[in-house]
Amino acid sequence: MSVSPGLEFDMILKKFKTKLSAKELEDFKETTLTDVQNTIVRIQKDQEQLKRAINLTRLRPFLEAFDHFGKTIEIFLNASPLVAAVWGPMKFMLMAASNYTEDFDILLEAYEDIGDHIPFLQTYKNLFQDPDEAMKRVLALIYADIIEFHSKAIRYFSGKVWPRVFRALWRDFKTRFEQILRSLGRHKELIRQQAEIMSMQLQKADSQRLSASINMQMETGDKLRELLRVYLEDRERTLNEAKHQATLEREKKHTDLIEWFSTPPGSFSDQDGFSEVRQQSGVDGSWVLKDEKVRNWIETDPPTCSLLWMNGKPGAGKTVLASVIVEQCLKHPTYKTAWFYCKESDPMRNSRTGVFRGLLGQLLCHCQDLLPYCHEKRINSIEPTLFSPSLIEQLLKLFLEKIPHVFLVIDGIDECETLERKAILTFLTNMVEISDASSPGKLRILFVSQEYKDIERFLRAASIVALTSDHNRSDIEEYVRHKADVLESDRDLCSSQTEEICKTVNARADGMFLYAKLVMENLLAQATLRDLNHEVDEYFPRGLEDAFERILERIKKTHPKTWTLINKLLGWMICVKRPLRWNEIQALVSIDLAKSEIQFDDKKLRSSLQDLCGSLITVLPDGRGLELVHNTAKLYLARSGFVQIEAAECELTTLCLRYLVFPCFERDLDEDTVRSHMDSGQFAFQDYACAKWFHHLRTVVTNGYDTVLNSTVFEELSDALEDFINEFDLAQDSIDDAARRTCSKFERAPFYDYLVYVCNHLLQHEGKGAAEKNKVSIAELGIALARSRKMIEGTGPGPDDLSEFYGDKRYKCPKLTCFYFHEGFDNESTRNQHINRHDRPFVCTAAVCNVQEFGFTSNKDLEKHMKLYHPNTEQLADTFQTAMKPSGPRNLTCDHCPKTFTRGFHKRNHMRTHFGERPFACEECGKAFTRANDCKRHEKIHARR
Repeated sequence: MSVSPGLEFDMILKKFKTKLSAKELEDFKETTLTDVQNTIVRIQKDQEQLKRAINLTRLRPFLEAFDHFGKTIEIFLNASPLVAAVWGPMKFMLMAASNYTEDFDILLEAYEDIGDHIPFLQTYKNLFQDPDEAMKRVLALIYADIIEFHSKAIRYFSGKVWPRVFRALWRDFKTRFEQILRSLGRHKELIRQQAEIMSMQLQKADSQRLSASINMQMETGDKLRELLRVYLEDRERTLNEAKHQATLEREKKHTDLIEWFSTPPGSFSDQDGFSEVRQQSGVDGSWVLKDEKVRNWIETDPPTCSLLWMNGKPGAGKTVLASVIVEQCLKHPTYKTAWFYCKESDPMRNSRTGVFRGLLGQLLCHCQDLLPYCHEKRINSIEPTLFSPSLIEQLLKLFLEKIPHVFLVIDGIDECETLERKAILTFLTNMVEISDASSPGKLRILFVSQEYKDIERFLRAASIVALTSDHNRSDIEEYVRHKADVLESDRDLCSSQTEEICKTVNARADGMFLYAKLVMENLLAQATLRDLNHEVDEYFPRGLEDAFERILERIKKTHPKTWTLINKLLGWMICVKRPLRWNEIQALVSIDLAKSEIQFDDKKLRSSLQDLCGSLITVLPDGRGLELVHNTAKLYLARSGFVQIEAAECELTTLCLRYLVFPCFERDLDEDTVRSHMDSGQFAFQDYACAKWFHHLRTVVTNGYDTVLNSTVFEELSDALEDFINEFDLAQDSIDDAARRTCSKFERAPFYDYLVYVCNHLLQHEGKGAAEKNKVSIAELGIALARSRKMIEGTGPGPDDLSEFYGDKRYKCPKLTCFYFHEGFDNESTRNQHINRHDRPFVCTAAVCNVQEFGFTSNKDLEKHMKLYHPNTEQLADTFQTAMKPSGPRNLTCDHCPKTFTRGFHKRNHMRTHFGERPFACEECGKAFTRANDCKRHEKIHARR
C-alpha cells in the first residue's frame, strides 16, 4: 500500500535526522534561506577583502529553485523543517569550505549542477494543486535526492581531518553524485511532460462539454498513476543496481587494501583462540576488569591517564588477561577497539610495520569513510605491499584522528626488538599526547609486557598495573581445580591426593599461570596411575624450568624411538625463519637424503605434533602453523642443552641445500615427470627452502665454527655445500674479499672454500639491486620453481587430494621477499593483480579506466596515459590557441603597501600575506600555505617518501 506524499516527506526527513549528531540537529533545525544568504554575503565580503575572484552567483540557480520548491510543498504540508534540513547543511558546508579555495570551488560547482537539474516549480505550480497526489510523490522523490546529496556531502566537511581527505572522498562520491543528477533530471523531464499534458487538457476542456472534460481528466489521472508506478519501479531498480555495484566496488577496494596493508594474519582468530582457552580451562580472568586502574581506563571519562601499562613476569598469563580486556573493550557502546598480539618468532608480528599494519587492517573495518582515501594512496604508491614506515604512520595517524573514540591493546611489545619497540612506543605515546591535548581520553592505549627499563622510560606517566602472585592466584587455583577434577575422574584418585596436588601446584606457581598449565597437563599425560604417583612423589617441579624438564623427560620416556626426531623438531621450531605450516613440517621430516626425495608415505608423521611434543607446542589458528608454547620454552631448550641451537641451524641449512638439488628441480624435465613429482608431494617444501636457505646459511656463518658440535653436523653441511656448488656451478675464480671476511670464522673448517663460494654468490646477487633481490638468486632454480608452481596452479584451488602437500591457496606471488610468496591467493585473478602492483606499480587514478588493474612500468608512461585519456581542464585548454593579450607594462599596486605587480594573481598571493591567510592545505598533513605552488611543492615531499 502506497503512503501519502506528506508521510513520505516525513519518512525521508526522519531517516536523514538519524544520521545527524545532536549538535547538528540543533544547529540545522531552524535554518532558513535568509540565514544561507547572509552567510553567502559574509563569505563574499571576506573573498573581496582577500582579492579572490570566486563567483558565488553560481549558487543562485539552486537557491531560487529550492526556494520555489519549499513554497510549492507548503501547499499541502508544513515545509519549514523540511527545507531547514537542506539550508542547514548548506550553510555549514559553505562556511567550512570557504577557507579552502579548491574545495570551495568543488562545492560551488556541485550546487550549480544540482540547481540546473531541479525544475523551476513556479512555472508548474498548477500541476501540484490537483487533488490527485501522484505528482506530489514526484516532489518527494526530488526531495529524497537533494537530501541524499546533503547527507553524504556533509560528512566530507566534518571533523578535523576533512581538508586532508576531502578530494579523495569527493572523487569517490562523484559516481553517485552523477546518478543523483541524472535522477533529478528525470524528475524534471517528467514534470515538464505532465505540464504539457495538463495544458492540452485545459485547451480541450474549453471546447468540450463539462461532463466529457471530467471523464477525460479521470482517464488521464489513471494513465498518470500507471506512468508513475512504472517510473517508480524503474527508479527502484536503478537505485538497487547502483547500490549493488557500489557495494561490490567497496568490497573490492577493502580486499585490495587488506592485501596492500599485508595485515599479519590472525588478529581475530588469536582473540577467539584465547577466549576458547579461557572456556576450556574454566578460568575467565574477570578479576582484571575489577582492578581500579583498569576500570578507570575503560569506564571513566576522561580517565586518570589514557595510557595503561600492565606488566609482569614471564608466564604470568598476561596475554590471556589482555584478551579479557579486549573482550570488554569490544562491548563499549561508543569506542572502537583494535588490538595486536606480538610474537618474537614471527617476522610479521615482531616489528613496527607488522604491529601498525595489523592495527590499520582493523581500523579500516571501523572507519569505512577513509576507504576511498586509502585506496587512492594504494594506487598512487609504488609499493605492492605497504612497507614505508612514514606512510604507514601517516595512515595510522589519520585513522586515530578520524575515529572519535579508540581503544588500542598491544600485547607482548617486549617480544619486539629494542629499536622496533622504541619506534612503536614513540609513535603511539605521541599520538596519545596529541589526542589528550584536545580531547582527553579520546585515544586510550594498553601496553602489556614484561617490566623492561626501556619500556618504562616511555610509560612513566602511564597508569601501571604490576602483576604479582596475588593478582592471579584465584585464577590459578580455579584452573588447577578444573584440571584436578579431570585427573581425579580419569585416574580414580582419591580426593586427598587431588587436594595435595592442588595445594602443591598453587604454592609453587608463584603467579606463573604457565607453570600451573605445564604441570597439570604433564600429569594428565601420564600413561598409568603408577607413573602419575611417581611423578607427584619424586619429580614434582619446583619452578618453571623444572616443569619444562619433566615434560621433556616424559616425552623422551613415552616416545623413545622417536625422541631423536622430536628433539630435531623442537630445534627446528626454534630456528625457522617463519612459522612452518603442518604440510611443510611433514615434508621436512619426510625428506630422504639417501634417495633424494620426499617420502611422505614412509616417513610422514602419523601422530600430530601436539601428541608427540605435548604442551610444548601450540597450533596457531587458521592453519597458520605451529610454534612453541611460550618464549620461555625456547630459552629453556637452548639453555638446558636439550636442544643444540647451532646444530639445529646447521641441520636446517643442510636440509634446504640438499632438498634444492633433488631431481624434481632438474632442468629439462618433461611435463609428465614434473606432474609425477607434484602428485607425490615433492614440491611441498619448495616455498620455504627457496626463500630461506640463505637466511639459515647466514645464521650458521654468524654463529661460527664450533668444533665442540657433533662433527657429523658439519660433515653433512660440507657435503651439502659441495653438491649445491656443483649443481649450480657456483665455484668462481674471482672471489670478493668481502666474502672471505664474511666467512672468516670458518677459516679452520675443511669446507671453508665451499662456504666462501656460496657467500660470494649471495653478495654478488645482493649487489644487483632491490629488484634482483626479489628473485631467486640461482636462475635455474628460479625456472624450476616457476615450472612446478605453474603445474600446481593448473590443478585449481583446493581442497582436494593435493591439499595435504600444497594447501588450498596455490596461486603464489613470485617475489621472494613478499608475504604472498608463501601465503598465496585463492584464485589466479587476484594473484595477477597483486603481481601487477610489483611490476607495473604506476596505476591510473581515473574512476573508470580499462587499464587501471594493469598499471604502467614508469611514471612517465602513466602521465602520458592520463594526458591522452583523462585530461583535466588545464590540459584541455592547452589544446586550443589562446587569444593574444595586449602587451605592455601593468602596474598593479597593493592596497596595503607600495609594492607593485605586473600580474593579478601575484598581487592576490601577496595580499594574502597581509591577512595571514593560507587557503591551500596539504592533502596529507593539513599544513596550509598562502600560495598554491608552495602547497604543491610541499605535497611532492610526501609523494617521494
